[in-house]
Amino acid sequence: MTWTLQAYILREMTRSFVMTALVLIAILSMGGGVFNMIQVEELSADQLLKLMLLIVPVAAALTLPVAAMFSAAATYGRLATDNEFVACRASGVNVQMLLVPALLLSVITGSITFICINTIIPRMVGSLDEIVGWDLRTLVSQRLRRSGGDIPGRKGYRMYWDDAPPLAADVKDSFVLLGVTFMEMDDDSVVRIGTAEKVWVRLKEQDGRARVAGQMEGVTHYVPRDGQFFESATMLMPPVEFEVAVPAKLKFLTLTDLLQLRGDPGDWVDVRSEVDRLRIAVARAKTRERVLRHARELGAFQLGDSSESLRVETTAAAFIDKDGGVTWQQPEDHPIVVIEKRDGAERRITAPRLVLEIGRESTLEELGVTLQLFDGVVVGDFASPEATIRVPEWSPPPLPLPRAVMDEVAALDGPALLAWAATTAAETDADPLVVRQKTRAEQEWSATLRKITGVIHQRFAFAFSVPVLVTLAAVLGVVLRDSQMITAFGISFVPSLLVLIAIITGKQLVEKAGTELLGLAVLWSGLTLVTIIDMVFVTRVLKR
Repeated sequence: MTWTLQAYILREMTRSFVMTALVLIAILSMGGGVFNMIQVEELSADQLLKLMLLIVPVAAALTLPVAAMFSAAATYGRLATDNEFVACRASGVNVQMLLVPALLLSVITGSITFICINTIIPRMVGSLDEIVGWDLRTLVSQRLRRSGGDIPGRKGYRMYWDDAPPLAADVKDSFVLLGVTFMEMDDDSVVRIGTAEKVWVRLKEQDGRARVAGQMEGVTHYVPRDGQFFESATMLMPPVEFEVAVPAKLKFLTLTDLLQLRGDPGDWVDVRSEVDRLRIAVARAKTRERVLRHARELGAFQLGDSSESLRVETTAAAFIDKDGGVTWQQPEDHPIVVIEKRDGAERRITAPRLVLEIGRESTLEELGVTLQLFDGVVVGDFASPEATIRVPEWSPPPLPLPRAVMDEVAALDGPALLAWAATTAAETDADPLVVRQKTRAEQEWSATLRKITGVIHQRFAFAFSVPVLVTLAAVLGVVLRDSQMITAFGISFVPSLLVLIAIITGKQLVEKAGTELLGLAVLWSGLTLVTIIDMVFVTRVLKR
């Protein structure tokens, strides 16, 4: 007899559950909340239509627990109102056993929710780029136009242009801007302000980020640090990165990926980005250290390779500015000598002042050393060494970092790089950029670990809460049999809110440094409390 009653209750609950779930999924799929994972303002109408078909798993993960609670409260409340449970007790049926259908439905619903939030939704988000079909060039163009020409980032640009002529349809990774006014920023400092006749912008996408670099032509710019105006035929635009339509976030990863990242956070895009910046800072510091040591001990240093190189001969003491640039100053009658070799030919350039700067590009391969000579530069000729011209300033094309430095830095993994930077940071003359970037990398490493912990516990707590809350809704439906079923459903939402608030608050505390253990306790406290309430109702209240 018990099995017959359980099958009857399960059938009634399933009918109500399916109808409620379909209605809620349809409503939520039309809503805007689920679009928070992407930047919908950059989607076309056909892309939005494709995306609508992918939202169902997201809506299901959010609505199935609610549908299960409603069906449990409604079904058990109706049976209690019709005195079905009184009849069952009079027939010797254990009323508590009649909660098995609610428990079964809640376990199924919780399992589906767990699979959705840990597997289906993350994989769906990971394939959005392919399914929707992003056009990176159009996407970045829209981003620049919408933000007033702003390319954000720690080292970014603000640009305004007169025209952006269309390129060939098969050109997907670049576009050109004409009549450009620009301002280059580094953190909150203005590096330079100027104009360019033309800017070629190159695009590359990696790890959910757009990488924007380029080259300016016909440049006139002002450098506030030096208080001088400069003119250049060409000038490189160092790469900057910003998020594209589907940003990489830990909450969009599968449970397997999260567990792997917990073992090695260095594989996560944000940590890897900070470690790569630290790697570049270390490469800059090692290159500068090598140059200064050779200049001090040998009176000269060399840059470049066999096909193109520069040998600098100087006896002056070097001055290092706050940005890491190195300046040498010598009398005009005993100037600094630069020997430039190119394809077997060489020439001699002399000047009283030499400034060496190392770029801040985003990869070691793009990192270069730039020399600038000032205050009356005498430039020789490759073909005729005796022929010279005198110019106010002179600068050769950037040269790559020494291969020995690049190989040494590239061989260091994340922990080894942080260990080297920590040793260097303890020195009195430590490079400020290395110290600053080391701190950022360590903070991002720790923050990523805490975020991974928070996401994993949040998902488990949310999935485990479904059986507890659905069972409580069924019990409340029986206890409040004289009320409307909507009342029982509404009252069951109070502990649901308690659980959700505890999970959200706990996750936020877990992600903060120093409150991880407190956050875990808060995250699970709501579910623990509701479980105790469940046990009290099932064992005592329902029995009476």
